[in-house]
Amino acid sequence: MIEVQKHELHWQITLNRPEVHNAFHPEMIKMITATYVEAAKAKVKLVVLNGNGKSFSAGADLNWMKSMAQYSEKENYVDALKLFDMFWAIYNCPAVTVCVAHGNVFGGGLGFVASSDIAIAEENTKFCFSEVKWGLSPATISPFVRAKVSEAAANHLMLTADIFSAEEARQTGLLYRVVNQETLQASVKQITKNILENGAGALMVTKEL
Repeated sequence: MIEVQKHELHWQITLNRPEVHNAFHPEMIKMITATYVEAAKAKVKLVVLNGNGKSFSAGADLNWMKSMAQYSEKENYVDALKLFDMFWAIYNCPAVTVCVAHGNVFGGGLGFVASSDIAIAEENTKFCFSEVKWGLSPATISPFVRAKVSEAAANHLMLTADIFSAEEARQTGLLYRVVNQETLQASVKQITKNILENGAGALMVTKEL
C-alpha cells in the first residue's frame, strides 16, 4: 500500500494503490502515520511523499466511505481522529516534508499537500475539494488547508467543489512550484539536494518557528 525507501538523511514514501488512484483506507492511514512518526524518531532531514500510477491521491477509498455510513457517531469520530493524526504526523514532523503531486488530487488527498512544508506539482495536475459532492465536510484537512490559503479561497474551493488547476493551486498558496512533466523529478532532486546541504539543527529550529 505504501513503499518506503530509507536513506541515511532522507526517506521517500510512495503511495502505492494505483488501481484506485492511491485512495486511502484505515490500514493505509495507519501505515503512513507510523512511517512519519518513525522518520521523526530517526532524525532524518527530509521526507518526500509521492504517488505511484496515474494519480497522486483520490482521497478516501469509496468502499471505506460507504461502510462509514453504517458507523455510529462515536465510530466516525474515532476514524476522523485517526485521519487527522496522519496529517498531523506530516505537519508536525521535525524533518522537512515535501509532497510531489501529479494526475488527480481530490478530497483528502489535498490533506497531504496542505500538511507538507513544501508542495510541488506537475503542471497538468487537477485538484478538487470534492467532499461536499459526497455529502461530507472537509473537516479533518481544513486546519492544514487554512494554514496555507486565505479564507476567501478556502470558502470558494470547498463550497463549490470546483476542479482547479495546478497554477490556481499555486496562486492560493497550496503549492510552492508548478513544473512540467519533464522537469518534475529534476525539481525534486534539486530541492532534496538543497535541503540535505543545510544543517539538521537549523532546519529543525526553523520549522519550530
